[in-house]
Amino acid sequence: AGQLVFGPLLRLQVPTGTFPRSAVGSLPVVLDPAVAVGGMFGRFGLLTTQGPTAIFNLPGNQARWSMSYTAEVLVSKLSLLAQVDAGIGMTSGAPTGASLGGGLRVRLGTSHLLAGVRGGLGQGGAEIFGRYNAFVGYEWVQK
Repeated sequence: AGQLVFGPLLRLQVPTGTFPRSAVGSLPVVLDPAVAVGGMFGRFGLLTTQGPTAIFNLPGNQARWSMSYTAEVLVSKLSLLAQVDAGIGMTSGAPTGASLGGGLRVRLGTSHLLAGVRGGLGQGGAEIFGRYNAFVGYEWVQK
């Protein structure tokens, strides 16, 4: 038995201390609307999100195309996650880079709680995602 998922996704990345402070003296705020496509096949799942990303609170605001690929292994109500993220600059001065991370998803009916860490790969990845950051999140799934 399997389950396919398709729908909109909106993420807001709260600034963390691992991002270098810019000339404006504060950390960037990231707004990430995307389309999510995924599937669960028994205990294993794959999810990809694709969409434009806007980064504010920089000397020059940036835009990039963001892609995320997540693999999931379900163990009871807990899932183990592995994730690769990439961003391709769409405006001049917007860096291109990738990150690698992992975490947990706890399933509570139609609500899911997320927690994990990820780190930027190379200089471009560190500029986009930070050298490392921790994340927590909430998902609501319509069944």
